[in-house]
Amino acid sequence: MSEFLFEVRHLTKSYRDPGGSGRRPVLRGIHLALTPGMSLGVMGPSGSGKSTLARLLVGLERLDSGEILLHGRRIDPSRRSDRRRLRRAVQIVWQDPRLHLNPFLTVRQALAEALRVAGFREKGGVETLCDAVHLPRALLGRRPDRLSGGEAQRVVLARALAVDPEVLICDEALCGLDLPVQVHLIDLLRQLRRKRRMALLFISHDFLTLAALCEELVVLSGGLFVESGPPRRLGESPRHEVTRSLISPAVSTAFAVAEHRLPKA
Repeated sequence: MSEFLFEVRHLTKSYRDPGGSGRRPVLRGIHLALTPGMSLGVMGPSGSGKSTLARLLVGLERLDSGEILLHGRRIDPSRRSDRRRLRRAVQIVWQDPRLHLNPFLTVRQALAEALRVAGFREKGGVETLCDAVHLPRALLGRRPDRLSGGEAQRVVLARALAVDPEVLICDEALCGLDLPVQVHLIDLLRQLRRKRRMALLFISHDFLTLAALCEELVVLSGGLFVESGPPRRLGESPRHEVTRSLISPAVSTAFAVAEHRLPKA
């Protein structure tokens, strides 16, 4: 059996160029591997292919070439059985939670539906999911339009946990939230990763968020991984120009100070 829980090899993706007859490469020969409980950050500027990577990893788009492996076994998202296996093992939380919640369902109904789809008994499960993400049970009767951004993101996170995933992918999941809410969600994600031995793949353009959550970072630019390393190394001595553009001197200084105060990821 493979030592890796979730692995991607030689992944490539391109789209038809609307201004011509060719295709525009978005991702080129991407490799990544996760072990249980590992936290990996993917950092890159807008247009670098981050969200495309997230969609490919959960089977929402078809890759041009390469392979996705779960516990060493190749996954073909075009096959129903493999797609079902992938969705149970790998869940994703997106940037704007309200776009991914049914506006007509209460929190209780949304979580109960997720549990039923996952094949778990509903009794007591909704409350357990709320407790897991520190969401007050008093909110169970509310619909998405009556939730704050942080509350809605906790609902989406709770729904993702309904299938007890082995891998959680977060695509800019904290973007747009107030700083105190971000801090609380960072702490929550750390707790969930430790308690559940769940691998975390966090995709963002924000170095400080990734440094607070991840043991290892990779930098994506032009569809390629151009640099990798632990947050401390990248924060103190970024080698690639794209990494330097994402980690300004002010951010590096802030990270050096904050790293001594933050609990280890």
